Amino acid sequence: MAAYYSWCMAHLAHDDAPVRARRGAGRYPQPVALLARLGVARDHEGRGLGAGMLGDVVLRLLAISDQIGCRGLLIHCEDERARAFYQHLLPELEPSPTDELHLVLLTKDARRSLR
Repeated sequence: MAAYYSWCMAHLAHDDAPVRARRGAGRYPQPVALLARLGVARDHEGRGLGAGMLGDVVLRLLAISDQIGCRGLLIHCEDERARAFYQHLLPELEPSPTDELHLVLLTKDARRSLR
């Protein structure tokens, strides 16, 4: 296996959401897709597989978001290196106010970035 990712539905607690994500949501948890894992085998690193897979996640997020009411994508980064990787590829990602290694991409920002 060269690369993989897994994702699932989750929720983002009000206090964990960036300020822009809180607007209009009251104090309720918000439905998000959680990128649980994204990995590339060491002998396949540097070939763009991670970037391609992240792009696939975003496209799938946009495809399902209207059907299931998904507000965005939540990524729990393993470390600073992973955070830098994600933020380089998706500059629209915002850190959670409660954990700098938790990043949030609002669905509306993902749509806008693809225009």
